[in-house]
Amino acid sequence: MAQATIEVFSVKEKLPNDGHTVLVTRKGWNHWDQQVYCKHYNCWDQADGDDFDRDISEDDFWCALPSLDEMELF
Repeated sequence: MAQATIEVFSVKEKLPNDGHTVLVTRKGWNHWDQQVYCKHYNCWDQADGDDFDRDISEDDFWCALPSLDEMELF
């Protein structure tokens, strides 16, 4: 079985594209949340992308959602 590679970025090194849904975690968290990056306000929106959820922190890490092809690997 092939292995999927998921790239995890820190906010310090790279931000997601505006309006893209990604998985986000913070230092000290033990879970990931689905969030939408809002470039205009430089914040995380809720998963539906229309409501402010939280400020972006330097302690945030994010990764793109896996594609359906990648999900078939699990």
